[in-house]
Amino acid sequence: MPEFSARLSLPYIQAAQAQKHVTHNEAIERLDLVVQLVLQDIEVNTPPSLPQDGQIWATGGAPSGAWVGQPDRLAVWVNNGWLFITPDQGWQATLGSEIRIWDGNAWVSQPAAALTDVTGIGVNTGFDMINRLSVASEASLFSHDGAGHQLKINKQGGSDTASLLFQTGFSGRAEIGTAGNEDFTVKVSPDGGTWYDALQVAGTSGAVSMPNGVEIAGSVTGTAITQAPDDSTPGRLLKVGDFGLGRAESDFSASANLDVDFRNAVSFGLQTVTDATGGYPAGFASNASALAVLRAASDNRGVQVLHGLGAAASGSDAGLAMRAFRNDGTDGAWQVFYNTHNVLGTVAQTGGVPTGALIENGSNSNGHYVRFADGTQICTRSVTHDLDDLEAQAWAFPASFASTPVASFAVIGTSAAALEAWGQNGGTAWAEAVEWRTRHRSALSNTIEVQLTATGRWF
Repeated sequence: MPEFSARLSLPYIQAAQAQKHVTHNEAIERLDLVVQLVLQDIEVNTPPSLPQDGQIWATGGAPSGAWVGQPDRLAVWVNNGWLFITPDQGWQATLGSEIRIWDGNAWVSQPAAALTDVTGIGVNTGFDMINRLSVASEASLFSHDGAGHQLKINKQGGSDTASLLFQTGFSGRAEIGTAGNEDFTVKVSPDGGTWYDALQVAGTSGAVSMPNGVEIAGSVTGTAITQAPDDSTPGRLLKVGDFGLGRAESDFSASANLDVDFRNAVSFGLQTVTDATGGYPAGFASNASALAVLRAASDNRGVQVLHGLGAAASGSDAGLAMRAFRNDGTDGAWQVFYNTHNVLGTVAQTGGVPTGALIENGSNSNGHYVRFADGTQICTRSVTHDLDDLEAQAWAFPASFASTPVASFAVIGTSAAALEAWGQNGGTAWAEAVEWRTRHRSALSNTIEVQLTATGRWF
């Protein structure tokens, strides 16, 4: 019969053995130490100074002092001395709240039980059949295992929901994900019942929309906005101060012609023009101007708008004109915009088309005249006449007519029954002057005031 048991090395009582109680007590002592094994610490190489009876330490690889020569053993303080036990592989021991297992080389932590196909898990709380994983803690950590980490939320079909829901008192306040479709949506709620979509990203195109508007307090930067005042890149946002029509430089030099060169060199946009050789609207000076060209994308049609400085129709003030150009290579006539700067001024015309101001007026020693852009001219003069002078009186017009005008005379301040004024030769007038005379019908005064009027055309 062997002296010790196979697993725990407990001593057997031998046949005809004296003092059997010693062997029996030694076996019980070893059982008391290794059954329900409790360790004070592991990998310890220095014996404690004040051990308590029954306390056990797991020695390290190089123990010292009373433990010299006892590596990887269980050092037990019992009966005022050290007892050393060699653990077998698979022994379990409690280390504080942990379970440690001797694997033949070290006391390792007990592997966690496999959580495969469990109904639910509640960490510091309970779970239910909807929330099968429930965690009650200040934070939850999902870390990498040597590289990256993904949190995956999978749904069965496109009309289902895969999202993150943020709650206050278990009432929804914000949600991000694919809720009921394949578009990514960020939405918010003030009460958990009414929801507002703040941002939507189309799953089929990636296009972003903000159904309830957007408010930006800071500056917007990056290539999604215009990079220069003349940036015309499609799809970019227009910054304050930019016009986005594509041109800002002096595209037309002194050798350029607005009728020819702009059609060949310019697709659309804004240009500055300096002393072009031709193509200006009549009455516009050929100096620094701003030109806007709006062109159809599909063919050679559009509108040309010119802002000229020093237009003849308005002195040193700016003038504005517009014309259309066609896809057959011809241009429409310039149409001048009239404003407070060029309504009054010097009228002019080319081929019957007005090229100057709308109204011109003036006066000299021969009277006052008004010319209109349509060619109408009216001359007036008021004269005081001595009734004793019965000779013909000549009136030279303050401005010449293009042809004989219609002249009329009126006596002011006296009854027409008493006095008459009439034109010589039955009122026939000439382009430069007309003659008139008066006669008594009854002498009421020595002088009268006569109003002379001539109406005709200046071209």
